[in-house]
Amino acid sequence: MAQRSATAAKEIKYLIGASGALIRDRAQQAVEVGETVGAVKQAIKQVSDIVGEISVASQEQSRGIEQVNQAVTQMDVELAGLLVDRDGD
Repeated sequence: MAQRSATAAKEIKYLIGASGALIRDRAQQAVEVGETVGAVKQAIKQVSDIVGEISVASQEQSRGIEQVNQAVTQMDVELAGLLVDRDGD
């Protein structure tokens, strides 16, 4: 019976050690997951910032195209006026 108790105690000691190692491994994994989540959050912020910059640039480009359209329309009107004047002379 003493032999069984000694064997059981060794097994319990081994299981406690293995459990401790497993807990340390899982704790390290949790730290790594936390770091990864932080990196993902930073990447998402960077993408969001870039999307915002693209949006601003698109709005500026749209305004520029509108100005070009207005200038072309004005040139067409002026050209039509010149043609009318020329044909009238």
